[in-house]
Amino acid sequence: MSDPLEPRDEDLVAYWQQATTDAGDPERQARRLAAGVTRFDRRILRRNALEYAACIALLAWSGHKAIQGDRHAVVLFAAVSFVMAFMWWVHRGIDAPDPSADGRAYRDALLHRIDRQIRLLSRVRYWYLLPLYVPVVWTAIGWWHESPAATIVGLVVTTLAFAALAWLNEVVAVGRLRQAKADLEAMFRDES
Repeated sequence: MSDPLEPRDEDLVAYWQQATTDAGDPERQARRLAAGVTRFDRRILRRNALEYAACIALLAWSGHKAIQGDRHAVVLFAAVSFVMAFMWWVHRGIDAPDPSADGRAYRDALLHRIDRQIRLLSRVRYWYLLPLYVPVVWTAIGWWHESPAATIVGLVVTTLAFAALAWLNEVVAVGRLRQAKADLEAMFRDES
């Protein structure tokens, strides 16, 4: 499955070709950059919508379990609430540039959005995975007396899954975003 934040190579090639043909037409270039900002914002919105949907499902489940007296569910509810609040906090107030802005404003807006996403994904282990890992450990401690071997296996598998998620976000996704940023900056290096 491809990452919705990853610009596809053919998108970048097409954008570069259009940017070079639009070099003499600043208005056309501004429209293309505005479309790029809009596409990036939509990708972030879709990704966040999926994250929020998963969080809402976990909140509903853990809330139900917490009402039934499950202490571990309370910890999960708190962790998921933190993740949702943090995602909302980071993405609040992202406004589109003024429609009458020039290409430079749209380029700067797109670069700013890419930088923001790089910062967010490069720290995913702290604001996303660590809070969600706390309930895993808490639950493992509770299950230890029932089956130590199963608890260790479950903890190892979960830890490996969390490590894979950290790698996918902090290495793969951030690397692709950095490459997209470098490609975008290279396209407009002559204008700066």
